[in-house]
Amino acid sequence: MGTILLLIITVALTSVLGLFLFGLVKTPEDPPRFDTVQTGLNGRWAIQFTGVSKELKLSDFQFIGSHANGTYLQYDSDSDGVPDAPLSMTLDKLATMSSSGPTLFPASYIDTNGDGNIDVGDTFLAYPSYVPQGGALQDASRGYKIVGLPPDDIPLDSDLVILVDPTTMGSPDVHPGDHIQIELKHGSHVEATTTGVVGPNGAMTSTIHLDPGWFQGSYKAIVSIRPGEPTEWQNEFHFKASAPAPITPAEKATYDQVGKAFSTGDVVYIVHKPSNRVVLEVQL
Repeated sequence: MGTILLLIITVALTSVLGLFLFGLVKTPEDPPRFDTVQTGLNGRWAIQFTGVSKELKLSDFQFIGSHANGTYLQYDSDSDGVPDAPLSMTLDKLATMSSSGPTLFPASYIDTNGDGNIDVGDTFLAYPSYVPQGGALQDASRGYKIVGLPPDDIPLDSDLVILVDPTTMGSPDVHPGDHIQIELKHGSHVEATTTGVVGPNGAMTSTIHLDPGWFQGSYKAIVSIRPGEPTEWQNEFHFKASAPAPITPAEKATYDQVGKAFSTGDVVYIVHKPSNRVVLEVQL
């Protein structure tokens, strides 16, 4: 009987060992260890990675933003002025090589070398205010509401944000390093001109304050990509400027919700998905 039991145990151990060798059974993965430094950077919370125990893919990590009471932070996912989606997604969704320009989320992960891994020098940014990705023209004074013709007009004495990227311009022919010129015209009169350069993330933002002394009525924003170059092309966007109007409490609340998803006391978690362990917890 003892010999039979010993034989059974030996066969069982051999079978289990075979499963491990062929990868059919995996041991739980140890969570990685990180060293970080938290600082302020241009009015944003910045968490920089200064030490990494091993190189791992950004897609292996889940980012979660929460209030101090444990509820998810919400952000406006469709630029309609209503926070409607939880701030919870894998780090690769937040990854960019630049912190300039519009962003879909009020947070970003600066992947310094663009390799899709967590490396020393990478930085996680949480924005106390940000320009959400949306239409080409947005009313930055009222929660980044998309601007156009009535009823989407913008009152004078407001900040108009112009977003330039392949999506808002309706063409893939917008590239990092491209020079941009923007003119605001009322009829044939040029009210304002501004210039900029498309950033490494493929986007540029420009803000123009609409002077309360300007004429009311129809305007157009003419965006020139690579002005003066042989490959120059333009797109124009029409909008209505109405009389100056005070920002209502409801509009201010919308701005605060959309443009300021994070506030002091909120908590950022980064979870290592394979081990299901929280590897970074920082209170802002």
